[in-house]
Amino acid sequence: MKKVLFFTLCLLSVNLYSQRLNSDSLKMVSKLSVNKANICFDAEFIYKGNKLSKFIFTYKEKHYNLDRTSYIDVYKDILERNENSIIQKSYMNGKPYNRYKYDYKFGKDSKLIHFDALEYTVLQKIYRTSNDFIYFNDTILEIQKYTSWIENNIWCYDPGITGNHIKFIDGCWFMNKIHYSLTPEMEERYAPLYTEDEFNESLPNLKREDYGTKISFLYSDSINDTNVCLNGLLNCREICLSSNDDLLCNILYFTEWVGIREKYLATQMDINHRKYDIIYKYDTKGNIVQVDYISKGNFRNNAKIKIEYVSE
Repeated sequence: MKKVLFFTLCLLSVNLYSQRLNSDSLKMVSKLSVNKANICFDAEFIYKGNKLSKFIFTYKEKHYNLDRTSYIDVYKDILERNENSIIQKSYMNGKPYNRYKYDYKFGKDSKLIHFDALEYTVLQKIYRTSNDFIYFNDTILEIQKYTSWIENNIWCYDPGITGNHIKFIDGCWFMNKIHYSLTPEMEERYAPLYTEDEFNESLPNLKREDYGTKISFLYSDSINDTNVCLNGLLNCREICLSSNDDLLCNILYFTEWVGIREKYLATQMDINHRKYDIIYKYDTKGNIVQVDYISKGNFRNNAKIKIEYVSE
């Protein structure tokens, strides 16, 4: 009888402290809440089995009027995996928000390899911002971003590609900003309009410039046992703005669908010359439930991330 009671208590203890794990034995996050000054958002993760199948991103942006009164716009994007693509529905303040249309493409290993955000303007013009994802041995290496628009019924391109080069060293990541541009000879050759055929033709010969490290960390020996990146969330904003920024501002980059994720927890961060100390808080089960970013400059840049998990 005592042995049965002891065994039952052991099972209860295991269930109490157990956490649902994905195929890589990482704890599956169900929700992230980020709060920083005028930026705050919630990210909800819904799984099918142990794979991410649906993602809900709710972003709140505070605005100020000339009379110093304020108001908040709430953007909500619901993204659901559909075979090799994503079906996305967007809302602003509870109403359908159709200014942007999205087109996603997955590769054979279930990683995003491309997505476009198309903007429909009041002048009936269509602007497109694109992301190409380049992987090496199933690890993200570079995100290339470029813009195009329709002119005289043909796609024309801005003469330049912004690149986020992701460097992984022993499971720790950093980011360099790079830029690809036309040489003077190519500019003369492709003027006045840089068409889609010319864009594709020029890609192997673009001039590369490296602008140095934009995001760096001081890492500890403690393991990140979650299935998301915890160190890249502070610059995230609306998904539609992800292609024309020189930093990593789309939260999709830090999910399983792209895979920027640190193996070890960072204790300090330098993002575009803004420096932070990073403090982790745990619950009684050993789960990270809060991450505090303490600015070494303006305290108004302090940020807080709260984390919830999928239960077993």
